[in-house]
Amino acid sequence: MSALAIAPPRLDLPWLIRLRWWAVAGQLLALAVVRWALHESLPWLWLLALAGLTAGTNLALARRRHHPTSTSTGPREDAIHTRDLTDRSGSLAAAILTLDALTLTGMLAASGGPTSPATIFFVLHVALGALLLRPRAAWSLAALTVGLYGALFVLPVHPLGEHCACAGWSLHLVGMWLAYALTAGFVVHFVGGLSEALRAGDRQRDEIARHNAQLATLSAFAAGAAHDLGTPLATIGLAAKELSRAVERSAPPAALRDDAALIVHEVARCRQILSDIAARSGESSGEMPVTVRVDDLIRAALASLPPHATERIAVTVDGALGETPLVAPRRALEQVIANLLRNALESHDAARCADRVELIVRREGRLHLIVRDRGGGVPSTVLDRLGEPFLTTRRAEGGLGLGLYLAVNYADRAGGTLRLERRDGGGTEAQLQLPLDIVHPEAA
Repeated sequence: MSALAIAPPRLDLPWLIRLRWWAVAGQLLALAVVRWALHESLPWLWLLALAGLTAGTNLALARRRHHPTSTSTGPREDAIHTRDLTDRSGSLAAAILTLDALTLTGMLAASGGPTSPATIFFVLHVALGALLLRPRAAWSLAALTVGLYGALFVLPVHPLGEHCACAGWSLHLVGMWLAYALTAGFVVHFVGGLSEALRAGDRQRDEIARHNAQLATLSAFAAGAAHDLGTPLATIGLAAKELSRAVERSAPPAALRDDAALIVHEVARCRQILSDIAARSGESSGEMPVTVRVDDLIRAALASLPPHATERIAVTVDGALGETPLVAPRRALEQVIANLLRNALESHDAARCADRVELIVRREGRLHLIVRDRGGGVPSTVLDRLGEPFLTTRRAEGGLGLGLYLAVNYADRAGGTLRLERRDGGGTEAQLQLPLDIVHPEAA
């Protein structure tokens, strides 16, 4: 964002209290001007009492904010009194704005009724309602102010000097009333729509900030795990090498030699994985996109899987799509594909399924990567939540629930989608859709 960007004000209870104090000051200033500059004779006690009503309710709101009631349950209850007034609850704001509209009506009745130039201030309440209330409540408040404006034609009003020359149901005053009704409708429609769009943008920014914080936490977790596991893994690797040499000297059976060699190989592989994690902790959010062929990407993802895993995967690439260049953060996308395949293989193992996992790559405007398995499937109660971090159906097997979370975040950042569906006959289908060029997605 630009350094010149200005943060919008928080529309909370303290903000509304400050606004009402300004309103009280404006009311008192207007009364002073009418009394000593215009020399009008008005029911001053009544007008001061109404201004005092606004000040008194403001004091009560401020006291309620700073001193929760005795039934308060602690900080959570206190937070309710200072919560954002645009959180769609709206009951407190609606009550305050309704009271203020009634107070304004009383003041207008005592200072000229529909002939008073201050009737324009009804628009202020409508605009605030459009900002702070649900659409239905905002329209209700606008209708109330139109009704209160119309009530000034029938209520007993105190005349305001020569400005009452066209008092009563004159065409001029009725025209002003109708003009106000139209203005109130336009204000609610446009200001309310703009306010809702801004709130939606705020919610989206909050969600992005939450995801970024979670990714930063995962990054720190990965770096710490790589550091903590490095020393014991090095010790295991050294012992495995010594064991392998000892086995070789004693001329053991071939199977035992193979097992010893496998231990050494797998320890070295684990150390390389930890080294990669430490080196690129958090890299997926900042890795530069590069051009890579789809075939090379799939091949690298398969190579990162455990030994013999590729024999259990059936890869289908449509036509010449394998030769198609793809512009994307390569290492992050390789990890996403490998995680989806690993999840499918583990699902097959848990269900003792001998079928092969399917990896289908095709192009339908965008790049579609589809992973299908015939495992136990995902329970419908958690299907929609599997993109959350640390949520897994394989906790007993040591699953952390991070693979799908990272995949969902990658898809979001790349302008794509990741969807999970239950398959007829059992199993799960993961559909990853991405633009072929995340830098210029419209060109894909």
